[in-house]
Amino acid sequence: MPMSVLLGLRFDFGNPHAAGTTMAEGHEAALDRAGWADELGCVNILEDEVMPSLS
Repeated sequence: MPMSVLLGLRFDFGNPHAAGTTMAEGHEAALDRAGWADELGCVNILEDEVMPSLS
């Protein structure tokens, strides 16, 4: 009997400085990975982004 797997992704954009990339680079990479996951039948994609403090 074939086994089925549910694939989901979560992207955390809360701290781009620690990653050494810009927000734009992170979003571009996430869109690329989301496209790849969609081709595999990904069932959900979550995005978490904490806005930096203005103070």
